[in-house]
Amino acid sequence: MKSKSNIDLLKKIEKVSAPPFLFTRIEARINQQPEDRIPIKWAYAMSLGLAVLFCFNLLLIRSDFRKSKKAESLQIVVEEMDLHHSNQLYYE
Repeated sequence: MKSKSNIDLLKKIEKVSAPPFLFTRIEARINQQPEDRIPIKWAYAMSLGLAVLFCFNLLLIRSDFRKSKKAESLQIVVEEMDLHHSNQLYYE
């Protein structure tokens, strides 16, 4: 019953007329606002920083790759000489 009365109230609402040239004023204000742009110095600094970070990552990956090769060869030597010891108390 209450919702029916609310709907009846909403049906009584009349359309409000907008002031003339309101839409054109809004468009003019939007067009007047300056576009936000990143300064060129910041763009160069960011690209340089990303390039340095990329090169640093490549160096780290290469050094890890070389270390892993050394570790693999060491593992082969340990297995060949039967030097691996396990501290496990129970064998499953």
